[in-house]
Amino acid sequence: MDDIWQQFHRLPRIIRDAVATPQALAAIDRIETANPGVDLAGFVMRVMVREFPVTELAKRLVTESGIEPTTADRIVDDLTRSVFRSVGEYLGLANLRVTPPVPLAPTVPEPVPVRPVDVGMPVVTPPPTPPTPPMSAPTIPIGSKAPVPTLSHEDDAEIAAHTEKLRTMNGPMSGPIDFDTIAMAIITQHNLAFPDELLTKRVQAIIKTRLKQIRSADETHALLVRPPKVGGLGLDPDIATAVLTSVEQQVKNSATRGMSQPPIAPPPPPPPRVPPPEQQKPAAIPPMTRDFREMKPDPTVSNVTEPPRISRPIYRPADLPAPPSMPEKSAPMINTRSDELTKPPLPTKRPPVTTPSPAMQRPRATDRPAVTDVTVPVSTLGPAEEMRSYTLVQFRRLGQGAADATKKVLDKLQHLQHESFSLWADAVAGWRQSEVYRLYLDMGRESLEENVTIDKVIQRRAAAGKLYLSEHEFNMLADMNRRLQF
Repeated sequence: MDDIWQQFHRLPRIIRDAVATPQALAAIDRIETANPGVDLAGFVMRVMVREFPVTELAKRLVTESGIEPTTADRIVDDLTRSVFRSVGEYLGLANLRVTPPVPLAPTVPEPVPVRPVDVGMPVVTPPPTPPTPPMSAPTIPIGSKAPVPTLSHEDDAEIAAHTEKLRTMNGPMSGPIDFDTIAMAIITQHNLAFPDELLTKRVQAIIKTRLKQIRSADETHALLVRPPKVGGLGLDPDIATAVLTSVEQQVKNSATRGMSQPPIAPPPPPPPRVPPPEQQKPAAIPPMTRDFREMKPDPTVSNVTEPPRISRPIYRPADLPAPPSMPEKSAPMINTRSDELTKPPLPTKRPPVTTPSPAMQRPRATDRPAVTDVTVPVSTLGPAEEMRSYTLVQFRRLGQGAADATKKVLDKLQHLQHESFSLWADAVAGWRQSEVYRLYLDMGRESLEENVTIDKVIQRRAAAGKLYLSEHEFNMLADMNRRLQF
């Protein structure tokens, strides 16, 4: 009802005043008194805002107020004559047939006795009655379009009251949205996982551009399902639809709370004020003459004694040190027997001087325990443990989409089957204990027990915040599990 009230008050003032005259209000009050339980004012406003035409008013009175059809037709005729006649062209009542009212019996006024006129008394002529100013009837709008509304002080007061009411309904205006937090919450809600950090940043950017209403919903969905090589994410269509539904809910909540506001550009700076030419004065010119003043000499410092200079000492020749003595060269020895020159003996080589290295002192043993790094023991995972440890996030990180992820799991199992049948059997047993396989069984069991389709199960789990496989992932896992038969 508040919405109808607001739409009625948005109508032009001429249209509103045409159905709010004292005669129209008195007619509505009279009809409501004669038919208790009928909210006639609400029906009139709904007709004026064109929620339904006047021709359906009788049917609405019968279905919504529970009155007889004949009574409803009588009420519609009365409203058409007393309320809607002044706005008939606006409501399209040109071709509407209105039942004329039943004429009342004419009332004959009682005769007034004539008093005799005394001839001797002067006859006083009554002053003329001033003409009654005509009542300004509301102007009927031309055509089905309403004229341009004119606001008055009453309209401004009503607009201010409704604005305050809407502000209290929507809550206080809060600060800007933390789009990063909302994007990470949506990614966590749908268990989105990617093998590359670049794709993780890309999905955050795509969600934030929709939250900021930079891209439309169709553009966001196209980016979610587009292959990663051309700038998308490669999600399955059903997962992309679920993610987009959550994003649209956040966009709707942000718009309802009044949190997302367009940035307000700062006003331009005011232009510098330039005085008119007649008020501008030229700058003062410096004088062309100089003021020569008598230059005073700097004060001299008198009676300053200079420090004595220190001369270098003079050495005598006897005080000079003696030059170092040079070893004399030995003359070659002459052999008298063979008259051959003999070579002088070679000088002996001195052993190299070795400097002893400092002695290393070992730390003394104390009673304190030695501090060592805490290391996690490396545990080796076998094929069965690896398959058993698969979670939904790890499964989605195996490849781009469900087809690629299931193909990699099946390739691992086939490789083990070529190596050893026992390893393949252990790996299949571990796969059937993993989180992904148990989630596949739970969703299939819910579909069979409740006799609903897989997409209904996916919608229920997404609404409840539980883990779920997309319809494409469920079908690919069903095909893979059919191949893992012993």
